[in-house]
Amino acid sequence: MPANDFCAGAIPITPSEAGANCTVASFTLPFSTDGTTDSGVPTVCREPVKDQWFTWTATTDGLNFASSLDNSAGIAIFASCDAANTGQAISCFGPLGSGVLSGWDIGDELLIQIFDRRPTSTRDVMFC
Repeated sequence: MPANDFCAGAIPITPSEAGANCTVASFTLPFSTDGTTDSGVPTVCREPVKDQWFTWTATTDGLNFASSLDNSAGIAIFASCDAANTGQAISCFGPLGSGVLSGWDIGDELLIQIFDRRPTSTRDVMFC
C-alpha cells in the first residue's frame, strides 16, 4: 500500500498557482494497482472504498479539484487527523467531476483525503 494510505502518512502536495487553468492532471492515483485501501475515515460526501492522504499549507482560500472519468472520486479537507477521525470536514466535494472547495484561511495546515467509491479505479486528479 502507498505510504499515504492513512492520514498519519499524508504526503505534501503543491497545487498549481492561483488562477491556473485546471485542465491537465497533476498526478494519477492508481487506486486499482498500488494497494490503496480504505483508511476507515468516512466523509459527509460519500463513504470511500479507497482513499489516500495529502497535506497542504494553504496559499489561497480556495482549491479547485477535478477528477477524470466517471465521477466516482471525491475530496475532503480536514484540519487534523483527529478531525478526520471524528468526521469533522472543513469542506468536502464529490463524488463529482470537479468543484471548488473553501472554508479555511491562507496559511492553515490542511489534510486532504482523495477518495474513490469504486474498488477498481485509477483516477487522474488535478489541484489548482
